[in-house]
Amino acid sequence: MTFDIQFRAEPGATINLSTFQAKYGWLGINITSRLLEHANRTSDGLFAAGVNVPAGNHRISVSAPITAVGLVHVSSTCTS
Repeated sequence: MTFDIQFRAEPGATINLSTFQAKYGWLGINITSRLLEHANRTSDGLFAAGVNVPAGNHRISVSAPITAVGLVHVSSTCTS
């Protein structure tokens, strides 16, 4: 599976990717390390190819806290 995740902070806020987390499915299984093993990080997101996740349709929740008050917008694309 390939993930392309982009975070966009509002003016005055920055994204702290060192605290990035990815959780899989309704149980919230932490797959952060599995995803980051394949990731190229940028200041506003990450791209990861070849991530091993089960086949099918599943929800993956991602988060990356910000360092100042503001909103963070997340857009992601996952392809198999």
